[in-house]
Amino acid sequence: MARFAYPLTARTAQTVALVREAGFGSACGGLGAVRRGADPYNLPRVWVRDWHGELFARRLATWFRDQASPARTAGRL
Repeated sequence: MARFAYPLTARTAQTVALVREAGFGSACGGLGAVRRGADPYNLPRVWVRDWHGELFARRLATWFRDQASPARTAGRL
């Protein structure tokens, strides 16, 4: 299944419809983490820069820690 990534600020109702009609199975748009029940044509993404391995590992560890914090997960399924 083909995937699509909208250019920044280019995700509109019209572009979502065009991506769906073109046969893409999902698409990434805004920033954040994917949650249960997320719209497959409006999946969030995380910025990744040209980081060396150690910095990338630290950023991932911080991101996962922040996503799992009780304040962020309160009330979720």
